[in-house]
Amino acid sequence: MGTYFQYINDSKRQLLSIDPTGQEIKQYAIGRNIGSRLLHLLLLDDPDGQTGIERHPFLGSWIDDRVYVGGDEYTPGFDRICQEYEDIGQHLIELLAINAPEDLHHYGGSEWLVSLARGDAAFRLSADSCRSVLRYLRGVKRHFPSDEVDDLIEMFRSQADTPSDTSGGG
Repeated sequence: MGTYFQYINDSKRQLLSIDPTGQEIKQYAIGRNIGSRLLHLLLLDDPDGQTGIERHPFLGSWIDDRVYVGGDEYTPGFDRICQEYEDIGQHLIELLAINAPEDLHHYGGSEWLVSLARGDAAFRLSADSCRSVLRYLRGVKRHFPSDEVDDLIEMFRSQADTPSDTSGGG
């Protein structure tokens, strides 16, 4: 089946899937997709907020830490790491949903947005996050109307009005 990968921070005992969508977790996905965008936020030195991303405890939090890509077939203790280290994917998905929902769409794709809206994804968005994504999608609809965008808007509208539990995570 091949090797599955995680971005691992030994200094903070945290991990992040190289693809929180759960679709591309093989070697070819390292440095691509939404996981790479999330890793970028963890390594981003942006003290003046120039990027437009709101100050957040995870923003730049992996700078100067021991960070590596670990795989289940060659990293000693990989299963233990995956069980004991904190998976911070949920927090970062929420950060993107609120501050840069276009990144969820661009890096995750429409199919993943559908799974988020339906609650099929490994992550659950809060109502506030759903409203942020909904505002973004309404802007997309103005410029690029399509049935796909209409369907996404309808799905996120229903999620934005439903309280959700975001304590879980990928």
